[in-house]
Amino acid sequence: MKKTILLSLAASCCLFAWSSATILTTEPFDYDTGPLDNSSTSGTGQIGNWQLTPTNTGNATLSVADVTWATPTGYNFTPNSKGVGGVQNATGAFQLSTAIDFDADGELYFSFLYRRPSTAGSIGLISFNSGATEKARAFQTAGGGAVTGSIGDTLSGTGNTFPGTGDMFVVGRIVTSEEGEDTLALQITSSSGTVPATFAATTGTASAETTGSADWVYFWNFANADSPGAYFGEFRIGETYAAVIPEPRTYAALFGLLAIGFVFWRRRARL
Repeated sequence: MKKTILLSLAASCCLFAWSSATILTTEPFDYDTGPLDNSSTSGTGQIGNWQLTPTNTGNATLSVADVTWATPTGYNFTPNSKGVGGVQNATGAFQLSTAIDFDADGELYFSFLYRRPSTAGSIGLISFNSGATEKARAFQTAGGGAVTGSIGDTLSGTGNTFPGTGDMFVVGRIVTSEEGEDTLALQITSSSGTVPATFAATTGTASAETTGSADWVYFWNFANADSPGAYFGEFRIGETYAAVIPEPRTYAALFGLLAIGFVFWRRRARL
């Protein structure tokens, strides 16, 4: 009986290690409401404090607010009720512990929640930078409810429409190549939609040769007057699609195994 319990617990530990191994970075924006300033980063896979830009160590001008997120079906996770943005012309950046290497073959995914109050103008942009140099514009809003994804040393990319205004869940995929072109694609699901079981690009596709690496995540281009109503939430980077899709199945299995072990323990205790 003890062996059964130990096997259940061992399996649970292994499952937990497997489920978390592919998550590289998380930023839940778990800060006090108000100006972000030079707050120490609160997530994982980050270095140091928030700052104004990747090359300016001044205070980040982004603001943190309490946000009740509306999420699509398949986002089976209770998001942290926080968002960052909310100020016209605000900026903020944090440094990654592990840089994105565009000179090696690889694949990574990133995801975040996004609230857009209006289709007019530019309201929020996320870029992956090497210092002041952008290696990818991972998400750039534009007028008319459009979004652009760009990648490469010359930042080539295309723009397409996306689900209007309100809350949405964005997943991006970057495929890096040692010798060929690197690619970027975005999958955007409105809060009234359903998150696909596998990655399915809907917009923001781009392909171009990219060299070097990127170790900064930069939030900026809140240019429109409606920017005070725009926020980002629950940013994460992972090695797989599953790593950046909050879903309960892995953790349900984990707790299921723990429950089995507990039942066996109770039965043993009664003997």
